[in-house]
Amino acid sequence: MFKNMKLATKISLGFGILIAIAGMLGYVGWMGLTNVTKNAEILAKSNQCLDQLNGCAQIRRDFAINGFAKDEKTGKTAADKWFDTFDKLTTEISSLASTPGLSPANKDLANNALNKSKPYKEAFDGQIEAQKLKDEAFAEWGKTGDAITTDFRETMKSLIAPAIAKASESKDVNALTRWAKIDNMANESILANFLQLRTQAVYLASTNTKKQWLAYNEQLNVCQEESSKFTEYVKGDTTLEIFAAKIDKCIKGYETIGEKYYKGMLASETSDKDMAQSATQIVELVNTLLSNIQKNVE
Repeated sequence: MFKNMKLATKISLGFGILIAIAGMLGYVGWMGLTNVTKNAEILAKSNQCLDQLNGCAQIRRDFAINGFAKDEKTGKTAADKWFDTFDKLTTEISSLASTPGLSPANKDLANNALNKSKPYKEAFDGQIEAQKLKDEAFAEWGKTGDAITTDFRETMKSLIAPAIAKASESKDVNALTRWAKIDNMANESILANFLQLRTQAVYLASTNTKKQWLAYNEQLNVCQEESSKFTEYVKGDTTLEIFAAKIDKCIKGYETIGEKYYKGMLASETSDKDMAQSATQIVELVNTLLSNIQKNVE
């Protein structure tokens, strides 16, 4: 075929073939470079998703420690920061899912990760409600505790102390013995045990453990028993009966508040587990996508 061709024609044909080969090689190289670029973009977005998810986890821990306290620099609470980071997370996942060149299988992985972000947020909403419940209970504990200690001091000052002084001055042994016992019961059996109960409540708020919840209830039972004994002993003295009724009411109030706090504890534990489960599922989906892309790169 080539024997009858002129030299110029042969040269032209040869150059044409070389140009065609070079074009094909260039196209293949360009396609390869484009795929590498796309894969690098997908890898970067996937890693950004994981970074934002790690950020959410860190801020969640900050929220568990600081609650709704505001950052002095930003004026934001840990909850505010969590939602900001969560928005970035969902934006990154959405961007990943819509990346050009992403295979249908990998796109499904990204969309599934985006779907899993919904229960992740719902679980954190549960954390917020649980924290509000605990904060409310803690504030109510303070008000109730202040009320009983105030009533106690006023009763001691206006009733018990004067009665002891009067019995002592009149040398009424029976009255002095009775009022001395009332004073001792009020101080040692009521006030001292109630202060211990308040301490147990503070420990419970600090630790949020089942062990401390049991310790709180054990001390609560002691207070209830001593309150009942005091109420029985002062029967017949109208003023002291009123005082005993106030004490009993406050201790029952403390019990109700404690149950409210414990409800918040349980809600927090449940939402914490739900968050961990959702986060794990998101990580697994994104990691699978990463693995798929890395195989293509290799």
